[in-house]
Amino acid sequence: MPETRAYKLNKQRQPAATEGMLLYYFYDRGKLSSCEVTEYQFDRLVELDTEMYNNERRAEAHKATYVKADGRTYYKKIDMENDDGTLLDEKQRGALECVVEQATVDKRLSALSEEDREIYERYYVDECTQAEMAEEIGKTQSYVAKHLAKIEDILSGSSESDEAKANAQWEKFLDKFRTDDDEDILWDMFRFIMPEEEQAEIISWFYSYREYFKFGLTYLIIRPFAKYKSFEEAEFEFGNRMNELPLHSREIYYDVFDGQIDELRWVYLALCEEVEYRKKTLKEKPKPTNFEKLYAEAEKICKRLDMTAEDFIQKRFLPKQRERLEKRYKDFRRKYQNIVVVDEDDPRPIREQIIDIFGEGPMPHFSNPEFRKKK
Repeated sequence: MPETRAYKLNKQRQPAATEGMLLYYFYDRGKLSSCEVTEYQFDRLVELDTEMYNNERRAEAHKATYVKADGRTYYKKIDMENDDGTLLDEKQRGALECVVEQATVDKRLSALSEEDREIYERYYVDECTQAEMAEEIGKTQSYVAKHLAKIEDILSGSSESDEAKANAQWEKFLDKFRTDDDEDILWDMFRFIMPEEEQAEIISWFYSYREYFKFGLTYLIIRPFAKYKSFEEAEFEFGNRMNELPLHSREIYYDVFDGQIDELRWVYLALCEEVEYRKKTLKEKPKPTNFEKLYAEAEKICKRLDMTAEDFIQKRFLPKQRERLEKRYKDFRRKYQNIVVVDEDDPRPIREQIIDIFGEGPMPHFSNPEFRKKK
């Protein structure tokens, strides 16, 4: 198994570049990493690793970092004891965290280009101004500023955190069919109002419906459109990018998405841009999933149930999905308390139903019939 590599490397007790320190190998998000630790810290960490391997635990479970819901990267604290059985003090316990944190920063710096590394060192180490660096490398000050912003993102791990957060929410969706901030509802809304033919054309440029679904849901989770400094800046960027799209895509936007909430507008733009990128880089559309093969497997299952595939879909699958989605949407409406569903079977006019829900007058009183206590 590849994750045993760190275990084997640690058995060699390799000396670090700093005298008296050892290299401790560990897995950070599935990738082999290392940092310098004292001999005592090394022994305690290896002891912990050995215990985990004996328990047949995967090495990935022992990571130096983890990401909390706020998107920031935190570091695990390992309670270690001195030889006499007493716990290390805060200063000693923090030493390993500092080492691991520095190792993480060094790892991120190694991903910089040679030019960005030079800009980083001149700005952070030599304390040069942006104007001085621009003159040295023969670029404009705005060029240096943009590269510094990119460097700061890499050092802070913001993109890494976004990716980790999106992957965690995707796994949660696969397990619970919901995400923490209701992006799944927004994605449902987008797919509902998107014209069927246009959506089919976009999907045809993805390798599977799952890839298409994950792309849209991930975009809504990361919300890159919410990171602009101001509304005006975001709208200016949106307009420029929209004008780069083909005429047909722009027409669909103005017919369907103009005036919708930001989440739906921006995810449409992102999907269109992704499709245009794939048109330029792929020689032909990805081959569609072999639905005939899937259908044949489904028929085998239905045969054991003494049902046809159509009967299974109509009597088992769709009712189960409807039950799950109705509960999900009801939870969503209860959570926000200002979203209502007008009853089409109610004989009263729509306006009368709206008045019943929100009341009349300049100060409407929200009272959703769906959640009123039954007498």
